[in-house]
Amino acid sequence: MPSDLIVIGGDLNTDISRVNSLHVQPLFDLCNRQCMQFCANSDISTVDYSYVNDFSAARSLIDHFLVSENVYDGIRRYGVRHDGDNLSDHCPILLELSIDVQYSAITETRPPNRKPSWHRAKSTNLLRYREILRAKLHALAIPVDALACNEFECGVHSEVLRNYYSEIMNAIISSAERAIPKQRKRALAGWSEYVSPYKEKAMFWHRIWSDSGRARHGWLHSLMLSTKREYKRVSRWVVRNQDKLMACRMSDSLSTNKSRDLWSEIKRIKE
Repeated sequence: MPSDLIVIGGDLNTDISRVNSLHVQPLFDLCNRQCMQFCANSDISTVDYSYVNDFSAARSLIDHFLVSENVYDGIRRYGVRHDGDNLSDHCPILLELSIDVQYSAITETRPPNRKPSWHRAKSTNLLRYREILRAKLHALAIPVDALACNEFECGVHSEVLRNYYSEIMNAIISSAERAIPKQRKRALAGWSEYVSPYKEKAMFWHRIWSDSGRARHGWLHSLMLSTKREYKRVSRWVVRNQDKLMACRMSDSLSTNKSRDLWSEIKRIKE
């Protein structure tokens, strides 16, 4: 019995209920060698399928979580979400575990912070920024001797000045992170104009189909699939044509003399 806690998840492209598949037995052999189990075999599992072919309407369970046997009894929930606004052919699998683990509260890497959006900062944000920065700068030890040194590239004070500069920059950056609004995630050009109507329609018919029992055949099932296909098609077109759509926005702003919209679009591109 391994002491390590192992959790593996992903698209294995194999439905383990199809025992005659060439890939099923090798996967089972791997699990036996590594003392692992498929979460889909748990009595708690409510996963019916994780993949739908939009054209043939065929369903299969090819996305899986595998866990080591010392984790298997800790499964508290194993389900799937069939959402109408999901652009993927795959449905997200949800795994909830109850296990005792030890972990470090210190992370080695920090997630990338979004840049401060200075043009969105209000007077209250700027006032708070100045207050925080003033306090941080007052807390710094001023290297008087290094600042008064007149020797060019002084070997004694160069490192001191570099450290002082880094401390000032860190104070500026951390103060802005605490007080100034962050840049918003750039919206895709044309999404609201072209994609949103198809998204709303797809979600509407998906909800009707779901509330009606999720039939696998019939006009309602066909309508649900067709509206979802259109939603995917239009969203892919918008993603592929971002440069063209942004150029059209700028052209429209120029032709209608909407200078504010023009500069807003330029700012979006720069961000």
